[in-house]
Amino acid sequence: MDDIQRIKLIINTLKKYSDGNLINEDTEIITSDIIDSFALIQLIFDLESIFKIKINAEELNIENFQNPKTILKFIKKIDSND
Repeated sequence: MDDIQRIKLIINTLKKYSDGNLINEDTEIITSDIIDSFALIQLIFDLESIFKIKINAEELNIENFQNPKTILKFIKKIDSND
């Protein structure tokens, strides 16, 4: 799966929790209240399932979940560590 496909998957997953807000690869999802804390937890479970990764508690910080691009960067980092 290439980066374009991955970013589309991330965006589509975010849309499930965004109450109809428009989302692109640069949309700030936490600071702009696109999703709430409950949706963020759901998003993490979805990302683990979709990308077959394990996100550890110490990796749960705002820098990794700012927008779809930072989420992709984070997922690629996890993939390279496995």
